[in-house]
Amino acid sequence: MSNMNWCQAILLDLDGTLIDSEAGYEKLWKKTASEFGINLTDQMYARFVGARYDHCKDYMAEIGGEGFDREVFVDRLEVHGAALFEQGMPLKAGVEALFEKLNAGNRPFALVTSSRMEIAQMHMQQHPCLTGFTTLVTGDQVDTPKPNPKPYLIACERLKIEPSAALGVEDSMPGLRSVLAAGCKSLLIPDGPIDPQIAGQADYRFDSLLPLVELL
Repeated sequence: MSNMNWCQAILLDLDGTLIDSEAGYEKLWKKTASEFGINLTDQMYARFVGARYDHCKDYMAEIGGEGFDREVFVDRLEVHGAALFEQGMPLKAGVEALFEKLNAGNRPFALVTSSRMEIAQMHMQQHPCLTGFTTLVTGDQVDTPKPNPKPYLIACERLKIEPSAALGVEDSMPGLRSVLAAGCKSLLIPDGPIDPQIAGQADYRFDSLLPLVELL
């Protein structure tokens, strides 16, 4: 990856890529599950990473089994979640430098996230540097979320570019699968467990956003 001359747009995931939120989300789900007598193991939680909120609730109902009160669980989850969001979540390394570089240039960039619009906007309000997006593709705007390619295809369509001319930046396996299936170039910055077979398909792989900043 010697230069980015080929790249016409940057497509950015949110949780785990821009916001250091994955550990907080994991703690949130596991804490709430424990209050219902459920031991949400790491293996179980792996399905939640990168998934849309409504799918996570479906997974939890499956784990809870017969007699599980989904509505009561979600109410409790959202009480804990409100406290977590009010506290705020930190940015990942290199985010401020990345957005300074992106906003100083002429290359469009988009947010492509499984989070709902209200959550994305909340993060942007808490972190004013997260500005300048040409478009926002959020989980509540698509009927087939990641790992389906639809979110990234929507972003490319809105930006009027071919997927092969865009770089999708992801931290999770569902997100990476979405980028790959859409036909975009892919940059993986892992945040949590990875599947070596899927991760090995990424075009580029860094430990943080900082190397990308240097190349823009």
